[in-house]
Amino acid sequence: MKFYSPFLSLTFISLLLIGCGAKSLEDKVGTRPGMVAPSIKGETISGKSFDLKDLRGNLVIIDFWATWCAPCMREAPVLVNLYANTRGQGLEVLSIALEKKNDGRAEQVGNRLGFMWPNQLAEGISFVRLNALASAYGVTDIPATFLIDAEGKILLGKSTVNEIEEYLNQTK
Repeated sequence: MKFYSPFLSLTFISLLLIGCGAKSLEDKVGTRPGMVAPSIKGETISGKSFDLKDLRGNLVIIDFWATWCAPCMREAPVLVNLYANTRGQGLEVLSIALEKKNDGRAEQVGNRLGFMWPNQLAEGISFVRLNALASAYGVTDIPATFLIDAEGKILLGKSTVNEIEEYLNQTK
């Protein structure tokens, strides 16, 4: 005869998780809502040092894009418009251009498209999936856009700019 107690099993599992140092979803780094956004550090296209943590206290849109990406070009005006309409209201944009060659084209195209935010990075990489930042965010194709809360946690992952705009309008 086997002895089974759901209470004892639950207690054992709880102690096991505590003993292993299990963290809550909010403490883990990842791209699902509630998780801490993966770190992003680098140099902006204007040559300044960048750290995503410096934007804490603001909502942050992280937009992975490229100059060679037609869907990115179609979505860019929506992002520019969203930023223009929310400027000074605690919303920052970080654009990360995933370029085949980091030869200044991202800055030129960004200027032509109206990217007026200071947080712009450009990464030279032959395939999106090989880029460390894209990989950290699970980005396999672009555009890919994320919304981060003021504490650095993911609110929306792998979204479109339209979905982020809709979310922001609902939470006003």
